[in-house]
Amino acid sequence: LRLEAKSAADDALADATRDTSRSSDVAEAMHLGAYNRTLLQKSKIALAEARAIYARGDYVEAATRAAEAGLGSRAVSGNAVLAAARYADASLVARWTRMVNETAAWSRSTGGTAIVVLKENHRVDIYDGGRLVRSYPADMGYRSVNDKLRSGDAATPEGRYQITAKKPGSNYYKALALNYPNDEDRAEFARLRNQGRIPRGASLGGLIEIHGDGGRGKDWTKGCVALANPDMDDLFRRAGVGTPVTIVGGDGQGVFARLVREHGSAASARMQ
Repeated sequence: LRLEAKSAADDALADATRDTSRSSDVAEAMHLGAYNRTLLQKSKIALAEARAIYARGDYVEAATRAAEAGLGSRAVSGNAVLAAARYADASLVARWTRMVNETAAWSRSTGGTAIVVLKENHRVDIYDGGRLVRSYPADMGYRSVNDKLRSGDAATPEGRYQITAKKPGSNYYKALALNYPNDEDRAEFARLRNQGRIPRGASLGGLIEIHGDGGRGKDWTKGCVALANPDMDDLFRRAGVGTPVTIVGGDGQGVFARLVREHGSAASARMQ
C-alpha cells in the first residue's frame, strides 16, 4: 500500500509540476487579473507544500496537495485560454493575413514603405517596394491579448492606420504618432456602447504611438508599440508622415495561438 501511495504521489507531483509550469508561462505571456494571479500563487504554494510533505514520507497527503496545486494551475491556464481564443480563430487569422498581404501589395504597387505590427508575435515588419526589409522585436500594451476598445484598457489597437507625426523628442525617446482612433474605431466604439458593452462614461482614448524605450522583453505599454532605441532610430529614418501602419493580432503562430493549441492538447491527454 505504501509503494502504491508513493507511486500515486509521484504521478500527482509530476502532473502538478507540469501544470504549474504551464500556467507560469501563461503569466509571462499575458497580463493576468488579480484573481488569476492569486490563484496561481496559491497553486505554487500548494505545490511547494506537496513536495515538503512528500519528503516527510506522507505520500497520501502529498498527492492530495499536489492535486490541489494542479487544479488551481489548470484553472489559470483555462481562464487565459478563454481570453486568447480569438488568436486561434481561423476566420480571424485569415482576416489578419489578408490585411498583411494587402499592405504588402500596396507597398509593391506604389514602391512605398509600409509597416506591419503583429501583436502576439511581438514584431514590427517593414516593407519597401513590397519586400520585407526589416523586422524588429516589439513590446505591446500589457493587455494586448485583447483588441483596444476604450481609453485605459491597456490594449494595442488593431486596424489600418497612418503616421500623422514624427517626434524626434518624446517621453519614450522618439515616437511616430498614429491616427488612432480612426473612423472604424469610432464606429465600433459607438456600436459597443449602444450594446452596453462599454460604460457610458468611457472614452475612446488616443495618443497611440510607435515609440522607443522598448526591448524589455515583456508587454508594458498602455497601448503603444515600443521598440529598442537602435531599432527606433532605424524605423524613424525609414518612415514618414502618411506611411501606412497595419496592426493585426498575429499570424496564428504566436504565443497566444500556441497557448490555445497546447492547452487543448493537454486537456485531450488528461481525458485519455
